[in-house]
This record gives sequence, C-alpha cells and structure tokens, in this order.
Amino acid sequence: MEFTRNVITASFKRILKRNIKDGTSGKTNDDNQLSSVATSQPGFDFRSKYQKSSILPRTSTASESSIYLNKDFIKRYTINSCRSFRSALEMFSSPAIKEELEKFRSILLLKFRINGNFYKPNMKELVELNARCKKAAVVILIASKNEDDFLIYWKSREIDRLLKLKSYKENFGKQDKNLCEFTAEFLVESLFQGCLGLKSTFDIQPSTTEIEFNYLADSRDYNLLFIAAEIGNVDVLKTLLLTGLKTSMPDSDLNIQMIAYNNQQFDVLLVLLQENFPYPECIDINLCSEEVQEFHKTSSELHKMIKVNNSSKICEILSKNPDLRYFYNLSNESALAVALASRSLDIYKILVSNKIFFGPHEDVDELLKPLGQRDRRTLREYNYKYLKTMSERHINILMANSLIGSDITDESVAHDVMLHAYRVLNRNPMTKILLEVVASTRNFQIIFEFNRDSVNVLNPTAEKNTKGLYSTSGKIFIAAKELLDSSTENEAFGTLAHELCHYALNAVYENKARPYLIKHKDRFLKFMDICSICEENSVKEQYIDMVFTRYPTDVYHAELIVRVPHLAALYHSQPDKLKTAQENFPELFEYYEKIVMSELENALPKLLEKSELKIGRRKKRYFLRKRFYAVLVIIIGLFVLFGFFYEEAVQVIKKVYLKATRFN
Repeated sequence: MEFTRNVITASFKRILKRNIKDGTSGKTNDDNQLSSVATSQPGFDFRSKYQKSSILPRTSTASESSIYLNKDFIKRYTINSCRSFRSALEMFSSPAIKEELEKFRSILLLKFRINGNFYKPNMKELVELNARCKKAAVVILIASKNEDDFLIYWKSREIDRLLKLKSYKENFGKQDKNLCEFTAEFLVESLFQGCLGLKSTFDIQPSTTEIEFNYLADSRDYNLLFIAAEIGNVDVLKTLLLTGLKTSMPDSDLNIQMIAYNNQQFDVLLVLLQENFPYPECIDINLCSEEVQEFHKTSSELHKMIKVNNSSKICEILSKNPDLRYFYNLSNESALAVALASRSLDIYKILVSNKIFFGPHEDVDELLKPLGQRDRRTLREYNYKYLKTMSERHINILMANSLIGSDITDESVAHDVMLHAYRVLNRNPMTKILLEVVASTRNFQIIFEFNRDSVNVLNPTAEKNTKGLYSTSGKIFIAAKELLDSSTENEAFGTLAHELCHYALNAVYENKARPYLIKHKDRFLKFMDICSICEENSVKEQYIDMVFTRYPTDVYHAELIVRVPHLAALYHSQPDKLKTAQENFPELFEYYEKIVMSELENALPKLLEKSELKIGRRKKRYFLRKRFYAVLVIIIGLFVLFGFFYEEAVQVIKKVYLKATRFN
C-alpha cells in the first residue's frame, strides 16, 4: 500500500503537532514545534544526493538482494525541533509512525534535531524505543543543533533489537554533520539492498548493543571510506581519512585509489594522491583529469631532476609542495628510492632534510644492498639528523622478531593482530618512541601467547593475573588472548606498551628499568617526589594506584614510569580519559614527555650503532669459525688420505733404508 506525498505530509503534520501538544501538557514551546516533516516517494536517492559524477557504482540486482528490494520503499521523516531525546521518543507514539512501524513494510529513516545540549538516553528509554521498532526496518538519527554530536540507531526486521553506532571521540568539527548524514543514508541503502550494514565477518552476539565504526560495511564488505571514494564524496572522504578506516581490502589488492580510478572519481583520486597515497595499479594517466595529470607532472619532474643531479630545481619543487612526503612515480617508486638507485647521496641529503620518506611498501634493506659500508654510515647519519626514523622500518623489525608462543589455528590472523597492535602504538608519540628503541636493539624476541590470559606459567613467582613479562636477556612475553577480542584489545595494547617500556628503559639507562642513570642523583630525588605526589593524590587512577598496592617499594620507580605509555595505549581511542589522567598526574606525564622521551630519542643512534657493532662482531666470529673448520677438515682429510696409503708408504721407506745400508 502506498501513500501520496501530499496526503502523508498533511496528515502527519496534524498528528505530530497534536502529539507534541499532548506531550507538553497542552503548553506550546517554540523550541518544541515541528519545523518540517518530509516523506520520500518510492525509490532511493543516496547516490543522487551524495554523488557528483554521473557514473553509478554497482548495486545489487534483484537476484542478489534480499527481501526488501522489490517489496518495499523508503520513507524519510525529519523533525527539526525537539527539546530532548525523551521528546523525540514521544514522536513514536504518533499514529502515523506507529502505523508505519507496525503495519507497512517500508524502511523508515527518522531524523531528530535536538535543541541545546546533547542528551544521551538511559536504558529505560532505549528499551521503550526498541519495543516500538521491533518489527520494522528503521534508521534513527538523533543530532544536536548546537553541538557536533550525534547518535544513530538502526535494525533490520530480522534482528529483534536496535544497534547503536559507537561514536568515535575525535572532534572533526562541522565535518561531523556531513559524516552523520552520510552514515545514516548508507545504513538506509544497506537495508534497502537486504544487507544490515555490517561486515560479513561480523557476528552479532546476543549481548551486542554498540557497533564499532570500523565494522560498518555494505554487502561487498566496502567500508564507508570505500563508498565515499566510489560515489565521489570528497568532503566525507577527507573526514573519514582521519578516522583510521582501512584503505585496502585485506584479502585482495583492491584499495580506495583503484575504486576512485575505476569509477572515474578523479576529484577523489587527486585528494588521495595529495594525501600521499600511491597511484592505482595499471593507471593510464592520459585518461585522468587535467588536475591529476598536472599533479603527476610535478612528481615526474622531480624524478628527472634527481637523475640529472639538479639540486636547485629539486629545492624549488620541494618548496612548492611542502605536504608531499613520497613523490611517487607511476611505478610507485618514491623520490628517495630513485635517489639511492642513482647513487646521489647529496640529493638524498636534500630530500631527507625536507622530510621526504621512503614509501611504506618499499623494502629499505633491499634498496641499501648495493651501497658500501661508508655510504650506509653516511645515510644513517642523515636519517637520524633529519628524519629520526625511516617510515615503518622499526615496525618491520618488530614483526620479524615477534613469535607466536603457543599453537593457534590461523597464523595469518595472529600476524594481522600483531601488526595492528604495533601500528596502534605507532600512532602516539608516547609509545612510538618505545617501538623505535626496542627495534634498534635488534637482539630481542617478543613472544605472543594467544592461548593464555596470563604469563604466570612462564614465571611461577608472578601473580596469576600478570599479563606481561620481560627479561634483560631480550625476551618479552605477552599474554595476547585479549588481542583477539575487540572489546578487550585496548587492555592488551596497554600491556604491550608497558613491557616494551620496561625493556626500552633498561636498554637505555641500564638501571633496572628505572627512568634515570645510576649517577643521576638529582633525577632520583626528583622522581622520588613525583612518586610521593602520585601516592598521595586524592584522585585514584586504577593502573597508577596499582603500583603502590601490588609492588614492593624498590620497584616503585620502574613500575610508575611505565604507567604513562600504558595509559596512552589503553586510552588511545578515548582521548578524553587520557586527557583526564594527564590533568590528574601532570608531574608524572611531564617527566615522561620532557625527559624520558627526549633521552630515548637521543639514544637511538648509539643503540643502532651498538647493535650494528654487535652484528659485525658476530659476523667476524662466524667467518673465523668457518675458516677454522675448513682448515680442520683439510687436516683430517690428509690424515685419512695418509691412512689409505699407509702400507705402500712403509714399503717405500724400507726400500730406501735397505739401499742406504747396502751402500754403506
């Protein structure tokens, strides 16, 4: 059964106005008046609303889609003025919406604008809302007029409860509104195609109420970033790039650059290239827009100048493009890689001094192989002077030294989980420096026990709930069972940062992981004061309070300082909580950020040189040992050879002796 637009609009306005008056005891309020109500005609306008290009991405056909595609149509209701979430909830009592929810099989998108501060509903109201939407396919968007905040609830008819989109905490300002609308429309389209709007690998458990932003995807497993690139929504794409969404499909070579190029969304492709993404594979630059071609000319010109060693022109190009970091060519070779291939060390110095990096996909060790020891030493000095570190090289070293301690059914999953953990820590400067220090020591192993939730088996003297353990010999054990569950992975990130900090501090200070050298008495006294302040602080932080309740006094300093990176990793997705901890314990965080981090950074070149010296000595010992065994084999071979001809040799000696005696 279908209604015409005019009939629904007129009747629905009267019902809602009456309902508002009833809900406020007959009192009218300007803030609570119905501003506008709209319904859609049969059909769907997600692409026409958000897409700039006329080229449409692939949609589900009738054979591919579920029960909704041919039977239903979509209705949109927008209520532009509500006093609170409670008043928005009362709208569901209106006969028009009640009839839609209970009788008709349409997909509803209800948008509520809340005046004033954003009010988050309590459980009682959510239960009531869930009961009213039980048989419907519905998307509910509740947004604040005065603040950049929103809630989105949605469900299909096959699910008996509303699912809430977990709001991410980063503040994107006005961009939130665009993303909010985009996400709601995406969920409507997903229901329209018979897809709930979640990744196919996501399993909705009975206890699930909140859904992480990263799990939103359509029937093809395209996340919102893929879809924004597909339909050409540049504004939303720029916002989504800040959220950390995956930019490539894990089981294929597909990425957002290819999506934009294949759908001729050259505005999107230009934004991605300007954000230092590589070119799509098999790209024909002549088919792209003039802007993309002009962008490519800049990188191409830089590569030509590197090969002819024109330093003045290179500096001119770099000054005009201060935000570019790789300057890829169509083969996705970075400018630094081309400089190394050309053996232009002076040009390399100019590039690194302007913060030009190797591409994340480039194997730096392979690029350095043709160079001699003197050239490598020169490059290392340039890197630490200008770059401090080389892209994600330290993560590659950490992965090469990470082991799976116990049997696990899918090692590829374990590999992805470990890599994800390192990349999460790599985003925050407080924890990134620890990865760099540990990677520079080289002689270490990080063992992830994915089948254990504690490491007390490895150290019987440790408490039962000990999650991590490190030893001065270079082994770090992590109880990584929590890493396999998205609801507990933050705890595991904190444990990993905790143990890496212990190991890094021990490597730099050589003082039982305390944050100062043995000879620094003033630092010792200063940290004693910080320790006392934290212990006497009236505000209690669980992980800091644990230092003074679980550990003996002689390890207070070593255990207290690692709480800073522990909390930074634990609250990486909750910056409000991290900020609160910084405000409650300013002396501790200031000591770590201003003293410990700077000293760890200054120690990086020495640690790397020391580790390379150890590697050189190890290689020399190996060479001498190899020569010794070679000489030993030759001697043994001579003895064996002599043994084979022993009797013949005796006969010859006898004959010589007899001849000599006869002559005498």
